[in-house]
Amino acid sequence: PRDQVMLVTMNDAVQVTQEFTNDSKALLAALDLLETQVGRHVQYLADHRRLIRTIQSARLFPQPVGLESAANFESAILDAERTAFDVRQLAERKVQKAIATCKALTEFTDSLAGMPGRKAVLYVSDGLQTRPADSLAQAWTNKFENWIGNEQVEDARDDLRDMALLFGSRKYDVSNRVEEMVKHASASGVTFYPIARSSRLLRGGGGSAEFGGSGTTTGRSATSQDVATLEQFSLESSLLDMAAGTGGVAFTRTSNLGGLLELMVSDFENFYSVGYNRLLADEDFHEIEVKMKDRDLTARFLRTYREKDPISHLQDLTLSALHYGVVENTLDVRLDPGDAVETGKNRYQVPITIKIPFQNLLLLPQQDVHVGKLTIVVIARDERGGTSPFQQIEVPLRIPNTQILEVLAGVAAYPLKLEMNRGKKTISVGVRDQLGRVDSTLILNLTVGEDGSQS
Repeated sequence: PRDQVMLVTMNDAVQVTQEFTNDSKALLAALDLLETQVGRHVQYLADHRRLIRTIQSARLFPQPVGLESAANFESAILDAERTAFDVRQLAERKVQKAIATCKALTEFTDSLAGMPGRKAVLYVSDGLQTRPADSLAQAWTNKFENWIGNEQVEDARDDLRDMALLFGSRKYDVSNRVEEMVKHASASGVTFYPIARSSRLLRGGGGSAEFGGSGTTTGRSATSQDVATLEQFSLESSLLDMAAGTGGVAFTRTSNLGGLLELMVSDFENFYSVGYNRLLADEDFHEIEVKMKDRDLTARFLRTYREKDPISHLQDLTLSALHYGVVENTLDVRLDPGDAVETGKNRYQVPITIKIPFQNLLLLPQQDVHVGKLTIVVIARDERGGTSPFQQIEVPLRIPNTQILEVLAGVAAYPLKLEMNRGKKTISVGVRDQLGRVDSTLILNLTVGEDGSQS
């Protein structure tokens, strides 16, 4: 009952399926709805299996000694080249998918940075391959390796050797993207508890023909298990890195989801809190290391720390308010929208006035005036989930001493004019009293351009 849980899906982009709640019925209903949906990974998996079967079924012929065998040999070489091309194409698609996943996860964990309390992500996944081409390349190499190093194969077949070398390049390695994503998550105070959805299936299919590359005429034999193991290792390694880098635990070879949830609850209720302070906010990532005096004990902890300046922290708070409705309005800020004005096709200018009671702001006396300073950040999201860049405004305050009592009874008002397309929008505003070091966030939902009005 004390925990707030959110359900999020990712199919190239992050989508909140169920907002934060402690209503178990609402969460179960959202999970039931997910059973009817199919992710893009299913297509990648089908393409992967289809290509593995194509490689496995390719026929190899010995060096030709006659016209008929020469034709068969030439046909086999063309098959090898075609499958090499298909392997490269699918590998590049899988690399782009892995990069997109890392980007989406980074943006997601960054959006959680402004939320108070401890944050854990139960990440249910088939795995995020750091080298998506390796298992395909292994299957292809197992099949055609006798040709790759065979000097009797014509020079025109050099591209077969190039194929084998290509998969050793960093072009197909996204481990640095995964590492960067994990650093962002740790610096945002997010702990990953990954569970591999398909690990049991992969183990069961380890000896299956669909992972094979061997046979009586296929070069090396007994390699299907090798390819399956390589595929499983590639899928699991990133999940292990996500857990280790953020202080969580990865469940990659078990179906004991209840055990993982119990461990998460235990972690939330039993932990040490270690505090330290950096004098300067340099925005850099810093590594953290915890050593145990008792070598029989191990520590799990966030391994990366980043000290953000106050404005970056305000942006984090504002982003969390935008996506998850987590607001903290200590300054009692109000947003008053005006009538939208059409400025072009499907474009509108929306006036919004930000109002803050002066009595909630810290104003310092300086000779004949009292001074203060506000920083305002604004970000908007449309109904499709697209977000605008942050808009930042610095608002200096100077109130003559002769008017200070009158001003303290009123409000500071700052007018904004936002350019927007037609449709439903969510506006998130963060306000920082720079002298008082107090932050406030709030959100406003608008419907722009319908009958010339908004709400």
